[in-house]
Parts: sequence; structure tokens; C-alpha cells
Amino acid sequence: MLRRLFRDYRRYILLFVISMICALVSTGLALLVPVLMGQGMDMIIGINKVDFDGLILVIKEMALAIVISSIFLWIMNGINNRIVYGISTDLRKRAFSSFVDAEYKVIDSHSEGDIVSRIIVDCDGISEGLLLGFNQFFVGIVTILITFYFMLSISLYLAIAVLVLTPMSLLVARFISKKCNTYFASQAKARGELTELSSDIISMKQIINDEEAEGYFVDKFCEKNEENERVSRKAIFYSSLTNPLTRLVNAICYAAVTFGGGYLAIKGNITIGGLTSFLAYASQFAKPFNDISSVVTELQNSFVCIDRIYELIDYKSEHIEEDTRNDEKEIGSEVVFNHVAFGYDDKKIIDDITFKVPKGQKMGIVGPTGCGKTTIIKLLLKYYDYWEGEILLGGVNIRDLSVDKVRGMMGLMLQETFLVSGTIMDNICMGNTTASYEDVVKAAKECNAHEFIMSLPEGYNTKVKEGNLSEGQRQLICITRLMLRDSQIILLDEATSSIDILNEQMIQEAFRKIMKNKTTIVVAHRLSTIMDSDIILVVKDGRIEEIGKHHELLSNKGFYYKLYESQKR
Repeated sequence: MLRRLFRDYRRYILLFVISMICALVSTGLALLVPVLMGQGMDMIIGINKVDFDGLILVIKEMALAIVISSIFLWIMNGINNRIVYGISTDLRKRAFSSFVDAEYKVIDSHSEGDIVSRIIVDCDGISEGLLLGFNQFFVGIVTILITFYFMLSISLYLAIAVLVLTPMSLLVARFISKKCNTYFASQAKARGELTELSSDIISMKQIINDEEAEGYFVDKFCEKNEENERVSRKAIFYSSLTNPLTRLVNAICYAAVTFGGGYLAIKGNITIGGLTSFLAYASQFAKPFNDISSVVTELQNSFVCIDRIYELIDYKSEHIEEDTRNDEKEIGSEVVFNHVAFGYDDKKIIDDITFKVPKGQKMGIVGPTGCGKTTIIKLLLKYYDYWEGEILLGGVNIRDLSVDKVRGMMGLMLQETFLVSGTIMDNICMGNTTASYEDVVKAAKECNAHEFIMSLPEGYNTKVKEGNLSEGQRQLICITRLMLRDSQIILLDEATSSIDILNEQMIQEAFRKIMKNKTTIVVAHRLSTIMDSDIILVVKDGRIEEIGKHHELLSNKGFYYKLYESQKR
């Protein structure tokens, strides 16, 4: 996944090279300071034996090296920030675009909280990990190489001793990182589940209060929260072990080098200034190993995040490899199902569904909950591909039509009103951004929505907020959106089941205007909404139980008759 990430963002290679050059210059100059410091100490031999001219020159050189090193470090950090946040922003955009275009069956298999966690939280995790990697990992490598060069120039024996002892900290970090990877993956999963539950509780707050189920959901939240805490504590515990353990190893190495260097100084094999410089380099040499070991554990979390993001990016698009040969043709609005069968996860939901809705006619679908009514709508919208039979749209198999072509012909209205943050105008024009103000007003008047919209403080520019619109008003806005879309086929899935009787009459009148001369399929619980249908499909246990007009089905005194009588009571 890391190789793929670098391959996808080759366009940052020039910035990366510049960053590495800045790192090299900044680190090289910073590491020159201990050499100059050692030279300065050797100029202080004793009382009245100080080379002040040479010492002042050394101090000036140290100051210049520090200033230039800081400037290049600042440039490097700025470039790294641009690279890392550019990558994370693009990943978030790609992940969101993939989610929007992904097949419905793929997205349907994941929770909303998990998707949100991947797009928002995991992208931030990648940013943090990669930024730490750029700023510490690569600088650490450069520091190790340059520091070792300077140590070799001072003392070969001490340099070899440091080289042998210090990398032991990497062995410690390697052991811990294996543990971290497992727990960081568990942490990402627990975080996604907690996000999902939180989203559900917030969206259902009114229902939870009405049902007096606050205690139950508080317990559920606490359970998920504690699970997230448990795996997070384990991940943080193992990752936090890295730094102190590697520091312990390095402290032992530093002590050994100090005693060894003192012995060589007594023997006259190294000057006091040289030993001072070497000890400074020994400390510098150990620091990158500490940083790198910390980076390794942090990168484990980034690798998990990268894996989850690319899994989302790799979701199969609904538009991939589509045959659009028939898209340019004028397709009629006649809908035909011929012996269609379909199910989820190898469990058949509908079987041998056969019906025909001629152009301009209305068909109602009724039946008990879970019998497959909504599944028929999903198949017609190409959310899923049917198993057996065929579905024809204007005489053309929908498999031979692109998703855009099929859904462009249809207008869908669900039981739940779908309004987004923004103005009423924004919500009505959703999916039809080229519509003029006059077009919107005309559609609203047709749907009996104009009057109530104009009664609002800012009319069509009123912001949609929680609680400032009744359910009936929200429904009218959605109907106006459907009217403005002017689709050839209208699909209504329990569109009035949550509306009171008074509002239902007004909304039904709006629906009648929309459905005029349009092919319409209505899924309904209330038989009153589909009694005037040209054909009624009665579905039971995934199969067609009865089919016919309202009066015909009543005269048969079958399953439809029982439904009708039960609603009369």
C-alpha cells in the first residue's frame, strides 16, 4: 500500500527531492556545530593560553551554521507540509468520489459510521503519520550518515563501538511495532463502530426520548466507548514503550562510549575537544534511532489507515465498463419484468416476478413488510443486478443501458424526506442546477408548496434547519424537486406513509399532477393511495400473489381483500 501511495503521487517527486536537499544541508550544518565546538575547546589550553582570535572565528562560524541550518529546516518543513496535506486532501477527495460512485450493494454492506471514519479520521491519521515520517524518518537517516562520518574522522575505534551498540534499539522497536500493528487495526475498527453508533443515536434522538430508551442507548454507547478505550490503551501502551526502551539502550551505549573515550584521552589518543565533539555526535547518533523507532510505531497506524482508505477507493464504480450503445436512443417509459429473481447473500428475496406497466399508466405494489416491494424498485434503479429473468425499459434490457441513462429517466420519492443543509432553493434544485428561479416557482405552485415557502422569513432563500419545517412541508419540498426533474418514470416508495391525513390530501393532489401522463410505480401500505391504479401487484413472500385492478382484486376475495378489510377497521 505504501508503494502504491508513492506511485499514485509521483507528481510530488520534485518537491520531495528539494525537501531531501534541504534536509541534507540543514542536518549537515547542524552537525558541523559539535566539530566547531571541539575546535573551540582545544583553543582554550589553560590560564592565559587562549587563542581568542581563533575562538571568535569559531563562534561566528557556529552562529552562521545554526542560522543557515534553521532556514533550510523551515523550508523543508513547509515543503513536507505541502506534500503530506496535499496527499491526504486528494485521498479524501478520491475516497469520497469512490463512495458516491460505488455500487449500491458494496456501500450497503458497510455502516455509515465506518465510511465516515475512513474518509475523515483515517485521512487525518495518514497525514499525521506521513508528516512524522517525512520530518523525522528521512532527517534521521541523514543525521545517522553524517554523524557517523564525523565520528569516523575523530576516532575509528569509538565510531565502530557506537555503530555496533546503538542499532540495538531498532531491534527493540521492531518487536514492539509488530504488536502495535494489530492493536492499531483493532483501534480503527472500534473507532468506526463508535462513530456509527453515535451517528445513529443523534439521528434518532427524538424517537429515543419518546420511547424512554435513553438508558439503553447510554449503556450501548458506554459499551462501545469502553471497547474503543480498551484497544486504544493497548495500542498506545505498546507504542509508548518504544521511546523509553530505546532511550535506555542508548543511555547504556552512551555510558560505554564515555568510559572508552576517557580511557583513550588518558592514553593521549584523542584530545579533550575531540572527545567532547565525539560524545556530542554519539548523542546525536542515538537520537535518530529514537525518532525512527517512534516513527515506525506511528507509521503502523498510518499503514492501517492507508489500507482502509484504498479499500474504499477501490470500490467498484457503478459506471465502470458500462455498455452505452443504447444511451443515445430515445427509450420509452414502458416497464416490463419477465420472471425476475433476486436475493441478498445467496438468499432469494423475490422469485418469478412478472408484470408490465405500459407507458403513462400507474401500478401499485402492496404486500406485507419484507415481501420484496422495495427490492423491485432497487432492481429497476440498477442498485443491484437481478439473478434471473430480464427487466426491460422501453423494450431495452436495462443491462444494456448505463446507470446514468436509467436513473436519468426516473424520479424517486422515498418515505423519509431527504433535505440537506442549505436553502430551500438549493434543495429543490438538487440534481437540476440549471433550473431558473421561474422554473422553481412554477414547480412549487404546481405542487402547492409556493404559498407556504413565501410565508417563511426569507422565502426560497430560507435555510433548512432541524425543526423549522413540518414533515408535510419537507415532503412538499421533495415533491417540488421531483416535479422540477420532470422524469419519464415516477417511483414512489411509501412516500406518504408518515404524513397525517390532512397533509396527505394536499400531497396526493401534488402527486397526481406529477404523475399525469407519466409511467408510475407506487409502493404503498395505505391502499387508499393506489386504489386508482391501472394495475395493482400484490406481493407475498417474494412472489406475486395477485394482480389486477382494485375492484377485480376485491371481487376475488383473496389476500388483497384481507388487506383492504384490515385497513377499513
